[in-house]
Formats: sequence, structure tokens, C-alpha cells
Amino acid sequence: MNTADRQHFILVKREDHSSAGARLSARAAADRLLDALIWPLWAHTPCRKKVRTGDAVAVYLAGPGNRTVIATADVIDKIDWQKSMLRSYPLVLSGTPTVVLRLGNVRRLVTPLPIAQRLDALGFISRGPKWGAALMGGMRSLSHGDFSLLTTPLYTEQGQRTAPSDEPSRDEPVESFEDVQ
Repeated sequence: MNTADRQHFILVKREDHSSAGARLSARAAADRLLDALIWPLWAHTPCRKKVRTGDAVAVYLAGPGNRTVIATADVIDKIDWQKSMLRSYPLVLSGTPTVVLRLGNVRRLVTPLPIAQRLDALGFISRGPKWGAALMGGMRSLSHGDFSLLTTPLYTEQGQRTAPSDEPSRDEPVESFEDVQ
């Protein structure tokens, strides 16, 4: 896919339950999906028909004590949900997904990035006490600029502030992501 055609999305995860029924934090639930390299989408998930192979996604943890972006990934494929997938699905299903995003190039942030620090610069969120409403529904599309703002550290390792779109120089390494595969 031509990078100019690449779309950007944010996937939202709240606390959930393991396939054995144990309560999981939003982080633990998201980690299980990322480890399995899948992300389910339901019939009413916004943008589920719009996302396609080659697109980029960021993973956001919702709820009190979270509100951070923890990873990015590429959409490797988008497949219809099959009952046979239930055997290896790492969480309890609260309905039946319609499609599953197969993920690749998963990159987890070493330090999660809080959205609250970037509210003024984000084009898809209206600043105010209910800004989290912009992330309801489990998924939404983002501009390339908003995606970059949500996935790029604001500080170098030395604590110097950097513009989110700036590339770090070689003498100012920013170790924000760790490769999963």
C-alpha cells in the first residue's frame, strides 16, 4: 500500500475478562490481544468497514487510571469472524465479532503516552470535561497528524521537550517502542 493511501485508527480497550473468567485490567486485556496479533470488531464498531490491510492502528487504554496509548501495529489482514476462532480467543466474548483485524509489526511503548497532555493539539477531541466521549465505540479514524501526536514521545531520554512530529537526532535517542516481532 502506498503510504499516502495509508489510513490511521485508534483502537480502544477497557478492562475485560480472560477466557477463564478472571478480571483483567485494560492493559492486560490489550496485551493478550496484541500477543495473539488480533483485534475483534463488532457490528456497530465505528470504522470497521473502512479499515483495510496496510492501515496503522494505535492502541488506547480507556478508563480511570489509564487514558494512555500503549502500542501501534499494522493491519496485516481483515478477516470474517469464524466460530473456530473462539477456541484460541484470549478473552471472554461479550457478543460475536463480525471481523477480526490480524495485526503485525506490533510496537509497544516502553512508557505509555497520556492523551491528556496532548488534548490541545488533537483535532478529533474537543477539550472539556467529557473529552473521552470522542473515543467511545471501540475504534475511530485519525488524521496522520493526530496519529503522530498520539504515538510520538514529547520528551527525549534526557528530558528535553521535543515537538511530537520531530525526529530525534542520533545523539538524542528516544527509546519509546520495543518491537514485539
